[in-house]
This record gives sequence, C-alpha cells and structure tokens, in this order.
Amino acid sequence: MALTEVKRVLTHAATDPEFRTKFFSQPDFVLSKYDLTEEEKQCLKELDEERLADATKILDGKNNIHSNDIRI
Repeated sequence: MALTEVKRVLTHAATDPEFRTKFFSQPDFVLSKYDLTEEEKQCLKELDEERLADATKILDGKNNIHSNDIRI
C-alpha cells in the first residue's frame, strides 16, 4: 500500500479548495496522477465531500465540530 500517497491526496484535498473541487468532480483523473493501488483509489473515491469539508474546517479551526465527531 502506498500510505504516503494516500496521505498526500488527503492533505492536498483538505488544504486546497481548487484541488478538492477537482477531486470530487474528476476523481479518476486526479487519482491517476498518484501512485495508488486500485483499492486505495476506490477508497478515496468513496470519501464523502461534506465530511471532508467538515474535517477541513476542524484543521482550520473554523468550526465547533470536534475531530471525534467526524468519520470519513
């Protein structure tokens, strides 16, 4: 497994709104740029956009949601 690559995708999606938009609108294209297994790609494509946005707000400190309330 390319855990480092999965982390790169998640970090990029959490910190770059433009990338996040493209990630959810064109996941196959975006994920083709990373060295991921088919299983990793499938797991990433199953991410919920709203939950990722909530997690991003937590990272930015812009929400009263606690990290243990988020399940991605």
